[in-house]
Amino acid sequence: MLFVIFRNIYDYLFLLFEGFQTHNPEFELLLDKKFDRLAGKINAFHNSVSINKKWNLPWKKAWYGAYADYEKISQAKAQGKTIVFLFFEGNRLAYQKQYLDYLKAGYPDAKFVFRFVNLIDKKDLQDFQFVCNNFDMLISMDAGDCRKYGMCYVPNTFWIEKSRIPVMPESDVIFLGNGKGRLAELIRVYQILDRDGMDCRFFVRMENNCRHPVLPEGIHPVQSMSYLQYLGYVQNSKCILEIVADGQKGSTLRAAESVFFEKRLITNNVYMKNESYYREDAMQIYSQPEDLRGFSKLAGKPVDCWPKHTIGHEQLFSAVRNYFNKAKDYIGK
Repeated sequence: MLFVIFRNIYDYLFLLFEGFQTHNPEFELLLDKKFDRLAGKINAFHNSVSINKKWNLPWKKAWYGAYADYEKISQAKAQGKTIVFLFFEGNRLAYQKQYLDYLKAGYPDAKFVFRFVNLIDKKDLQDFQFVCNNFDMLISMDAGDCRKYGMCYVPNTFWIEKSRIPVMPESDVIFLGNGKGRLAELIRVYQILDRDGMDCRFFVRMENNCRHPVLPEGIHPVQSMSYLQYLGYVQNSKCILEIVADGQKGSTLRAAESVFFEKRLITNNVYMKNESYYREDAMQIYSQPEDLRGFSKLAGKPVDCWPKHTIGHEQLFSAVRNYFNKAKDYIGK
């Protein structure tokens, strides 16, 4: 199989596949091509999902030839390989029927896979129906959504070229996330860990024009932070803190980071215990922030073995391969 990956607009996903095949030549991958600077801004506007829902902008086909290396895709097709176009949620082309039809016309035997990276809520149902009608396989990282909507469950996968990560200051616990809906809990967690003698470095994205309480010294409001900069803090920290959204029932990016970088995880995700990468000695699940009292004693203990094979991209590719192989076997019976 040749996997053609269409990443979304967020820098973390761009980085998680960049350079992967060089270190893992057993996988055949092609990554979508990105536009820089002014061309990138024009392309983003031209393909805006929200704008095109109101007004279907003309001439989008002018960009089609620049989105992927079609020569290599055609070579793989000529060699009898199955072509898999794998779109991540948030990629603008994933919601553009004209482009999907363009690919299907050129590669009629190709498979189309859509990978959710967030929970599905009511405002997403129109887009979800579009995805159902235009993709052969739907994947989510949330087990609850998979049961509810009949999708395939594949936990978040992770890989990054460590040499690209900058060196950032050391800390005991690192957090980066939105403050909306979790700020009060974050402050309470900080207070408990700080009193326990842990050096916490928390970065919170605050809503514009929104009043918020006075933050403790170790909680820093930020408008944005590059993913590489954040990973620099992760590499020089002992623990990663995550506070998941209400209703989330599955794997998380922070958990994958924890395993990849061999850092302890502090999380309120009670569903973590169902994951293949869960390690009781490395992942502290709390129900109330008060459960974290005395955590510093545990944080200093070594972890024997990290199950890195459970969070590799090969898990995603294997799930796709198995899905279509089973479908082929079923049709052949």
